[in-house]
Amino acid sequence: MTTLLTNKEELEYFLSFIPETQKDDILLMSLSCRNKYLTQEERAEYQLSRLEMFERQLLTDKKLETFEYNLKKMYYSLQYRTTKNGKLYPPHATMVYFSLNPTSSIEAYFSFEKVMNEEVKLYINALRNNHSKEVYYQRFNKSYDILKSEFHKHSKAKNFVDADFDTKDFSYVERFLKYLKEKGTKYFVIETKSGYHVVLNRQTIDKKNMFYVELGKLNCLLKREDSTKEIIMNNNGMVPLCGTNQAGFEVKVLRGV
Repeated sequence: MTTLLTNKEELEYFLSFIPETQKDDILLMSLSCRNKYLTQEERAEYQLSRLEMFERQLLTDKKLETFEYNLKKMYYSLQYRTTKNGKLYPPHATMVYFSLNPTSSIEAYFSFEKVMNEEVKLYINALRNNHSKEVYYQRFNKSYDILKSEFHKHSKAKNFVDADFDTKDFSYVERFLKYLKEKGTKYFVIETKSGYHVVLNRQTIDKKNMFYVELGKLNCLLKREDSTKEIIMNNNGMVPLCGTNQAGFEVKVLRGV
């Protein structure tokens, strides 16, 4: 295997829900490693933070070929990208995340320019005062990574709202879907290794739709059953990409719900 794509048809079906990019829209994918999928011994070995995003890709369109190409690039990055202590990232704890809502290339660029202008000022000050400049060389050499990071910070108007169900008990999802159907809200459901994401089409959410109140009620019920689980709004809009593996589980859009 030379790609992180495990199910082409599943990815294509997922992309059918994603709107076409407009104007300065950029779609964002990132390769990530989750500490929670490591054993205690592995956590000590790799010394990861809770969630590490170490390979971001910027996409200008939602064509299947574009995703296939970038998933191959991500796969090869696993062959050389290392953790802070110099170890290759463990494949069994890695996954691909996708931002449901596009980012603005214009806003990201202006923010990047502001960040780098500050770096230039600090560099010039170091020159004038004969201070060490090594740290600034390192920052300038990482300017591309800084730019990608700025894209991650500048989401445009949301197409989707994401409700994150951290439980494999589908009855909680069913209760929420019943509520959405009564309100005429369009949605699709993603199944992940540890639960579900109910993705709501924002344009179909009526102003009187108090879906977040319903989520709060469901979260309270779940907490009574298991205090380690939760149902929350996923405000960053990042979800595991369908058609790829999340720590050994193939992420998919559920049909017929």
